[in-house]
Amino acid sequence: MKFIPILFLICSLMMTEVAAQKIVYINAKSGLNVRATPDLNGDKIAKLEYATKVIIRNQTRQSMTVEDEGKTISGEWVEIIFETPRREEMYGFVFDGYLSKLKPVFPEEEREMLQKLTYFSKSALPFLKTYYSDEIILEYDRIQALLHLDSAQKPEMIELYADAIALSKKITTQMNRKFIRDNGQKLDTYLNLASHFEKDENISGFRSDCIIECVQFKMNLRTVDIKNYSSKKIDQEYFRLLRKVDDGGANPFEYNRPVWIEFQTDYSGYSVLGDRFLLGFLNESKVYLEAFKSEFKETDIRQDNIRAYRQLVIDGLVNLRYGLSKDQVIKELVLMLENEVLFENEKEAVEKKYLEILNSPIRIKYEEPGLQFDCVSRDCSYG
Repeated sequence: MKFIPILFLICSLMMTEVAAQKIVYINAKSGLNVRATPDLNGDKIAKLEYATKVIIRNQTRQSMTVEDEGKTISGEWVEIIFETPRREEMYGFVFDGYLSKLKPVFPEEEREMLQKLTYFSKSALPFLKTYYSDEIILEYDRIQALLHLDSAQKPEMIELYADAIALSKKITTQMNRKFIRDNGQKLDTYLNLASHFEKDENISGFRSDCIIECVQFKMNLRTVDIKNYSSKKIDQEYFRLLRKVDDGGANPFEYNRPVWIEFQTDYSGYSVLGDRFLLGFLNESKVYLEAFKSEFKETDIRQDNIRAYRQLVIDGLVNLRYGLSKDQVIKELVLMLENEVLFENEKEAVEKKYLEILNSPIRIKYEEPGLQFDCVSRDCSYG
């Protein structure tokens, strides 16, 4: 038993060391010396060039202040992991006053990129170049420039909206690959930097976010920004409907928490079926699809998305839990079938859902079969 506290302490120290590791970049234009000990008199074991990526392994809490070109720079000595030209891993100590969370941009690289950009500022480049590919930076810049144009100059909203969805998917995919590949590139660090970037650059239409207990990244679309881009009734109605069922408003097939589920845990909750919300959406969306049928293009993301959300609503009618009583749930399903809110190809599916719920026993105890009702007023199980 005496060995347990010692073992626990060792494990705790190991965990602290790993948790402290993070990717940073050398921000000294003339390079930065790496020393064998955290001291200016320590043996110099390497010199790392400007913009070199390193990993902070440990903090020493040994403070230091230097004067550089009239500026006072304060920081502390930190232990880093770096690669030699032979790609061998080495350890050493550097002054962290010359380390940056964002990758510094070389002057010639900066000039070349600024010539291609029409919206992003010079100060945004370190963030952009640290996290995004040049292809994404240029597309992001183009879409931001369009979103900030005067109304008279703006192109078709539907084209911009489709491009914005495609970009949000690209950024989401690239960033998740980056966080998986670079263990030291923490998602929470990115989200903190991204919030400042999006505020400082007055980003429209996009917001960085995380999902699934904040272990995965997702670039959300702010549909309210894109909605204001167009004054056409077909677009305004589309976004009004979309925001009823998905505040992200990007893609019904991506990870989104359905607004018709009241989540009680990160993964489960009860359906609102019975309060007429879904009946209202099916009715309004059917009216929309019929009213603008002649205006939709042959392949139209507005029409496709609304139809996709209708299908998601119908597929989710049967749920393990409902907030209201079984009578209220059945009543809304009957209204769906009796009123003209469904297309012909949807009626059979809703009838099957209706019969499944109607014939299901009401589950009261955890071990009993059936569906749970009245979860608003009683404790339901969410295991």
